[in-house]
Amino acid sequence: MKTKLQLTLIILIFVFLSSCNYKNEQTVTIVDFQSEFVDSLIPKKKMIKNGYATFNVEIKGFVNDSIKINLENGKQNTSFFLNGKIDSRFIDEYSGCCPRYIYIYPYKASKGKVEIKYGLY
Repeated sequence: MKTKLQLTLIILIFVFLSSCNYKNEQTVTIVDFQSEFVDSLIPKKKMIKNGYATFNVEIKGFVNDSIKINLENGKQNTSFFLNGKIDSRFIDEYSGCCPRYIYIYPYKASKGKVEIKYGLY
């Protein structure tokens, strides 16, 4: 019985650790609002076959005026403005078909500090 329990535990740990490879995540802190920030998340090859579940963007921080966020995946484009104290989260379904792009435009902001965590899960 004890051996069966240990084997089950080992299998569960293996499954958990191997599933960690399915996410593609980045974190960036922006303090320079003189130019735009652009990045992309490329789906991992094995996940294109199985598909991701979500595209997640978390934004926290403060800016003295508006910033523009633009999220796109080739066919779909989502834009929104944030200002002042920011604590926002954007979640979108994701099929794994193509890269996701994130653009941060300073718009009218000149000062602040914003941390952005974004990923494919």
